[in-house]
Amino acid sequence: MATFSEKSTVQSFLADRISDNGFTEVKAKDLPRQLADPYIPAYLKQAVIDLNPTLKAHPERYDEIEPRLSAIFGKAVTSSPMQANKEFIQQLFGGFTHKFIGDNDYTTIHLFDLDNPENNQAIVSKEVVYKTPNTHERFDLVLFLNGLPVVIIETKNITQDWKLGVSDINQVYLNKAPAFFATNILNVVCNGTNFRYGSLNQPDYTWSMWGSTEDPYDLKGIERTKRSIDLLLSPSTLINIADDFTLFQRSGVSGAKKIIPATCRWKQQKPFTRVFANLTVATD
Repeated sequence: MATFSEKSTVQSFLADRISDNGFTEVKAKDLPRQLADPYIPAYLKQAVIDLNPTLKAHPERYDEIEPRLSAIFGKAVTSSPMQANKEFIQQLFGGFTHKFIGDNDYTTIHLFDLDNPENNQAIVSKEVVYKTPNTHERFDLVLFLNGLPVVIIETKNITQDWKLGVSDINQVYLNKAPAFFATNILNVVCNGTNFRYGSLNQPDYTWSMWGSTEDPYDLKGIERTKRSIDLLLSPSTLINIADDFTLFQRSGVSGAKKIIPATCRWKQQKPFTRVFANLTVATD
């Protein structure tokens, strides 16, 4: 059993558990990206081509939509990561339309396979560096779906308060590396025995554990962390949350309100997903 006396022990435990949950662990140095890239261009390009028949027949047409995809990362820097994230979730995540040169009609472009989450490329990497002329940050763990960073995980050792991880994400990374959060679904902080998740800029008191009604009510510690990983950090659950359970709200005093994404609780996600599945079956 892991003792979590060192931060690196927590990282390795999380990476191992996540890699058994639909993700493949790839060393950060082996990711085909420049350190200044907030995503993995080659993985995104291949995924989008594979998912869209028009692009699979004419891969060169990807060059027409690439500027729209890369622009979302620029918007996180020039506008705000929350505004860019809102545009990504609401306008791009579930698919968008594009009129290719020479075509009369618009074509729907998909970034993810929403119906078959296992068809998406899911990568987990430790110690991912993001370096530009203005910043040099290192993320403890990053979860990528089709080359896009969708989850940032900040780890602490067992003697440290997990709330320090929330402060690191909200006060440091979000300000110094905003482009890395443009395609964010949620973030996680963990010291081994305490696991919490939250959305961009959410205060620490709103960060929560993940669970299931099938678990003992007093489940805690490392066993609760394991269950949180297994239930939350899978491609299918993350895609479901982004596609169906993420809203954007304005928080703060009048005149200085910020856009903050609001992610569902497990008591909301699971029951409503079952209801929707039953309704879909009933109408088929």
